[in-house]
Amino acid sequence: MGFRSYKDIETDEKFTFLTGMSTARALAGLALGGLMIAHSIDATVAFGLGVAADFTDMEGSLYLATRRFPDLQRDLRITPTKFGGEADAIADKIFHAGFIIGAFIAGYIPTWATTSIMGTETVTAAVTLDKKRRGAQPRSSRIGAAGLIGRGLAVADFMAIHAFASSSHFAHEILSNSANVTTALAVALGAASCALLARTPVPKAQQELLPDTFN
Repeated sequence: MGFRSYKDIETDEKFTFLTGMSTARALAGLALGGLMIAHSIDATVAFGLGVAADFTDMEGSLYLATRRFPDLQRDLRITPTKFGGEADAIADKIFHAGFIIGAFIAGYIPTWATTSIMGTETVTAAVTLDKKRRGAQPRSSRIGAAGLIGRGLAVADFMAIHAFASSSHFAHEILSNSANVTTALAVALGAASCALLARTPVPKAQQELLPDTFN
């Protein structure tokens, strides 16, 4: 019989193969951002490496794919952990922030899109941290996941403009329109996700102890 949630099987281990994947993703975002700022790689290379690095965001899929091989899971420590759940979310933020800021400084992403995307990331993180500080347990919603994917696709569109459409006006227009629409949709989904996070119930004991920050 399958499990209902990763929460049911998480261990207290700190460092596993899955947390290593999260760490690698965060470092990749920072490294790619730095290389773009230094103009050591162009948009095409950054786009390809960014897509490759994003494949490390498959910790859950890797665990499920190896469930029939318990010996392999044990030997490689492919195990969901409480620390890993937190590390995965933090790694996503670091990866996106490093890559987006680097792409912005390198001139691949316009100011309005960078401000919109990073603003959404910042507000989402702030609301989540505030709820955790109050003792609540905010969970990622499907809307939040869709917004995260949308922000990634928007960045990919902007990068693709410089990587593949510099010599084609038609392709440039198609990708530009796609990037604009995707960015707007991703920000809207991010706002909806923040609204859902803000409604996460806080234990009454914590409500009495902590000051009200957002509500």
